[in-house]
Amino acid sequence: MKKKLQKDTKQNRHERYYFGVDLDTDIDIVRRDIKKDYKAYEDKYGFLPNFNFDAVVKAAAESEEDYAEVMQTMQKQLLAYLSMKKVKEDEVFAILQTFMAIWNYYPSKKTGKSPIESMRQEVANDSKKRGKYEKMADADTDDMLKGMMERGFESMHLIEDIYKREFTLLLGEIGGIKKDVQNIFDILSDPKQNPNNALMYVYKVAGGGGESRAKKRTKYNLDEIQDIVRVLSGLEWYVVSEPAPGQYTTRLFQEMLMQNVEQHKKKGKIPPPELLIVETLSHYQYIVLAHIAIADLMQRLPKSKQSMELHQVAHHMLTWLAVIDMRLCLRYKNPEECAAIIYQTALYISNTIEPEFVLECSQKDFEKAFKKEFKGIGSVNVREAMVLQLSQTLMCNCADPVMMMANITDIPEDIRKRISRFAPCVEWGDDNQKLHMPFN
Repeated sequence: MKKKLQKDTKQNRHERYYFGVDLDTDIDIVRRDIKKDYKAYEDKYGFLPNFNFDAVVKAAAESEEDYAEVMQTMQKQLLAYLSMKKVKEDEVFAILQTFMAIWNYYPSKKTGKSPIESMRQEVANDSKKRGKYEKMADADTDDMLKGMMERGFESMHLIEDIYKREFTLLLGEIGGIKKDVQNIFDILSDPKQNPNNALMYVYKVAGGGGESRAKKRTKYNLDEIQDIVRVLSGLEWYVVSEPAPGQYTTRLFQEMLMQNVEQHKKKGKIPPPELLIVETLSHYQYIVLAHIAIADLMQRLPKSKQSMELHQVAHHMLTWLAVIDMRLCLRYKNPEECAAIIYQTALYISNTIEPEFVLECSQKDFEKAFKKEFKGIGSVNVREAMVLQLSQTLMCNCADPVMMMANITDIPEDIRKRISRFAPCVEWGDDNQKLHMPFN
């Protein structure tokens, strides 16, 4: 008699035969489920003919001595395709597991059986062998998880390097040298240190201090270095630390991980720690790709001081959106659309609060520059509603609303009044506070 499942859900299927080996469920039911899952991914992402469901089943059936080589070649092709499509890392993991399940549960023409069916025959009356095979399956899953984590950790170092390079250039403009950058970097990467110590070090360099021994140093006041302070606050979120050998983290990743846990709690079930980390890393990679998209999109705007300022504040806004609620970033179809709407939000905030800020291209040209991305987001009315929501969310929830202005080094005296009119929900601290303290 064929075994019936109490509840046929994708979660059940993943637990039964994607995260291990199913030595019990009727093979016809297993194959039906695998086909259902793989075809769903195939339809969603438009798989090419060389690794659609029928092609994978055929390869699994016809491969003999070259079985492993053929499987690995197809897997690499599939992975490259999913990367090109910018599929999120957690879903890439699920697709690859479903792909592997085809090879495990579908039959070979030569034997008429699948590897799992042969395994079932071996363990039918041998509990020791059964336990051995289950452990082997767990090890394969661990290896795949490890690979996914390694790619996620690479993205951490990538965004750290991007911010560090930009910070090095800006600090150099006020007389800072590489040793100053390293000193600041050491402060931010040490969890025992208060990150505001890094900010004080920047003020020290601006005042003529630091590691440079140059005799003639221009001194800069606080308002003149706010662009450096803004980049520093971004760097603080992305500095990588290594709490255990081969395990990396950043302040933003920890924040996103906590958000992810809370979101799963509301759904009533928290995944295993390894999967939770992989899922959060996929979200983190999306944020990194959105930062890269911001830099790429800037190339479409006229080269000017204003476009550079807009570029810097767009990076800052993206980071804060991820801190406030990463779903505000992840809701777009791809990182490019996320970057485009953030650019429009940055321009809207600066133009509304500070009309003195004029980007050297018309609104029409701005819309044209991001036409492809805006089209994917929706109509003008939809985008305007998103911009209004994002602008209020950012201004009311960030550490310092002034940092959301594009022209941060030449702000008007009444900037707080202007911001309060724009976003009445903003709560100001000590009116006598002169320093912008971007860290919370």
